[in-house]
Amino acid sequence: MTAGFNLYPALKADAALVASLIDRRLIMPVMTIGGRHSVGDKLAQQLAPRCDRHVGVVVEDSGHFVADEAESTFCDHIVRFLGA
Repeated sequence: MTAGFNLYPALKADAALVASLIDRRLIMPVMTIGGRHSVGDKLAQQLAPRCDRHVGVVVEDSGHFVADEAESTFCDHIVRFLGA
């Protein structure tokens, strides 16, 4: 429970870290995976402009927990991404 409660005080520090990195580009390959019934492509839309090499995936038959809800599809995308 302590770890869960410590999340909230850490948000202020996390926000400051994110603000300090706002103008940086990610030069390494980056993949975003979202479930259609959750974030969909919103994470990809936010991150892609900051990445030199971005792959965005939306898993149609999934919600928030893509790795749990669509395990084989999730793994297929990860293997393809890491093999590229």
